[in-house]
Amino acid sequence: MTADWLYDVDIWILGVGSIAAFLACAEAGQWIGARFRSQETDRALTVITATQAATLGLFAILIGFSFSTAMTLHEQRRALLLDEANAIGTTDLRAQMLPQPYAADARRLLRDYVGVRLSFHRDSDDDAKFAQAIEASTKLHDELWRQASAASALEPLSVPTGLYVQSLNEMIDLHAKNLDALRTRVPASSILMLYAIGLAGLGLIGYESGLSSVRRSFPTMIAALLLAGVILVVVDLDRPRRGLIVVGMQPLVDLEASMGAEKAASDTQ
Repeated sequence: MTADWLYDVDIWILGVGSIAAFLACAEAGQWIGARFRSQETDRALTVITATQAATLGLFAILIGFSFSTAMTLHEQRRALLLDEANAIGTTDLRAQMLPQPYAADARRLLRDYVGVRLSFHRDSDDDAKFAQAIEASTKLHDELWRQASAASALEPLSVPTGLYVQSLNEMIDLHAKNLDALRTRVPASSILMLYAIGLAGLGLIGYESGLSSVRRSFPTMIAALLLAGVILVVVDLDRPRRGLIVVGMQPLVDLEASMGAEKAASDTQ
């Protein structure tokens, strides 16, 4: 089960909604505590305070696990994008050593492929465009592989052709790895548990305030902001193309500019 149900919600709406839910839960706890004030003893108040501390401690443990998972996935996506840009660049360099007309055709297809891969990463939040980018990538894989097969048949013992095929295979493999990385998310059960524990913790803070007849608005607000903030960081890390923390596409952008500039220079010669 993945956190797809959170993926389409704007990060600011999610943040405001989370804070409002936490504060509402604290207010409900305050109201319940005030109603049961006469029935609770000082010993019961001590137990409730200890339970509140244990609940927030459990939240800290779970947020550590969830943040570690989200950060690992974020770094994996960033590393794979860089690896893909390097693999395409290497394949383009080795394509120059192919016999003609395969060299020119392969380099043309690779320039098209860079544009498709930019769309693949840029439009990963748009299901329709993402599906089109996957389909276009697959078609270019097939065409590039047919070109490589024809070049290999022409010169079966050619070392440059063998190196080109090797880098092309790695480039195609990275498509699958990137696709898997974009589809892998933080488990929704972790996010739901974070919200459940956070709501319980704020409810206990409010309940304790109601029992003690001391309204602690400022600490409650700070706790709500902090709990909502750390959950939002986890969710935001799990959105490669949306929110405040995104996976940059600069390696592919630089590669596209480099390949375009090289083509322009060769056309003017």
